[in-house]
Amino acid sequence: MLVEPDRRALSAITELVETGRLKVHVDAVFPLADAFSAHALGETGRVTGKLVLTVDRPDVLPAPSHANGTSAS
Repeated sequence: MLVEPDRRALSAITELVETGRLKVHVDAVFPLADAFSAHALGETGRVTGKLVLTVDRPDVLPAPSHANGTSAS
């Protein structure tokens, strides 16, 4: 599903996520400083979910992740 980032579309996506009708599979989470490794993993063609880059911000709680950037599968 592709949408433009407008309020109505984002509200619809929010509702899908909150009701459990849309689920995103996160394969691995990397700190922004390790973007090279995330890109390298993506290039292997063996990723089954999304790769997430996090920004170290003290005002944001960390996302659930695999601390070493490995897949849960």
